[in-house]
Amino acid sequence: MPILVSKKYFSLLTKSEVCPPISPETFASDLICRANDADNIIEVMVGALDHFLPAAWELEFHHISECSPVVGYFSNGGSSLFSAVEFDGFGNVVLTTGSFDDYLSSLRPNFARNLRRFDRKIQTLSGFAIETLVGEAAHRGIFDEFLALEVSGWKGRGETAILNHPRQVAFYRDFKRRMRERGWLEWNVLRADGKIVAAHMAAKIDRVLYLWKIAYDEGYKAYAPGDVLMAHTLKTAFESVDTDEVNCLTNTQWNQNWNMTGRRDFNVTVWPKRTLPFVAGYCRKQSKIVLRRIPFVRQAYHVIRQLGF
Repeated sequence: MPILVSKKYFSLLTKSEVCPPISPETFASDLICRANDADNIIEVMVGALDHFLPAAWELEFHHISECSPVVGYFSNGGSSLFSAVEFDGFGNVVLTTGSFDDYLSSLRPNFARNLRRFDRKIQTLSGFAIETLVGEAAHRGIFDEFLALEVSGWKGRGETAILNHPRQVAFYRDFKRRMRERGWLEWNVLRADGKIVAAHMAAKIDRVLYLWKIAYDEGYKAYAPGDVLMAHTLKTAFESVDTDEVNCLTNTQWNQNWNMTGRRDFNVTVWPKRTLPFVAGYCRKQSKIVLRRIPFVRQAYHVIRQLGF
C-alpha cells in the first residue's frame, strides 16, 4: 500500500503523519488484502514505519468500514501500539441473500406497490431498455453521457455534480480508466426516447457491487426512473451467484426507502508505544474524541467551523 508522509510540529516536537493517498474526491483510505493475510501485512507495515521513521510517526486511515481488517486489528489493541478507533457515521448496503421477492416484501407496502406501478409505466416509453454494461461495452462514451445527465438536475443546481468541478472530472476519468483496466467497471443504464434517463457508475469488486455515482433525468420524474433502475440493479444482484451485497457507500435519506443495512464507518489512528508519539499524538487525539462526545462542546465546535475559524 503506498503511503504519504508529512511533517507536523507539536510545540518543540516533530512527528511524521502517515496516511494512504486521499483527496476530497476519495471516499475512504483502507488497506486492501486477503482477510487471512491482514494481521501479518499490518505488522510488516508497522515494522517498516518504525524502520524508516524511528523518531515518531502517526498512521491514519479515514472513513473505513467496520468490516475492514484494519478496524478489527486495532480495535483489539496491539500490545506494541497505541490506537484510537473513532466512529465516523454509517454507510448503507443491501445484503443480496435470499430471494428478491422476499426482499421486496420487506419494503414499505406503499413503496413496493409504487415500484411495480412505475416499472409498468416506464416500459410504455419509446425504446425503453435497461442494460448492464461491463467489459468492452463499458468503454464506449457512457461517461460523458453520464456527466451531462448528472449536471442537468439537482446536483448541477447544487453544484455537487462532477462537471461543476474540473478536478473531479479529472479524478473520475482516471477512476473510470483504472476500474476498466481491472475489469471492475460497470454501468447500469436505463434508456428511453433515444437517451439515457437514469444511470449508475458502479464498480464490481470481488463479490460486492459498489454504486459510486447515480443520476437521473428530472424530466422523467413522473416515471421514477431512478427507483426503477435501482430495483432492476438489486434484482440482478439477488439473482447473481457471485454478488453478496450492493454497497451504496453513503447514508442518505432515500436509502431508507430500500430497507438498507447500516454499516458503521471509523477513522483509525495508530502510534508506536513511545513517549513522543504518546504525548504529541495519542493523548491529543483521545482528548478530542472525549470532548466531541460532550453535546455543548460539539455544538460549539460546529459553530466555530461555520464562522471560518
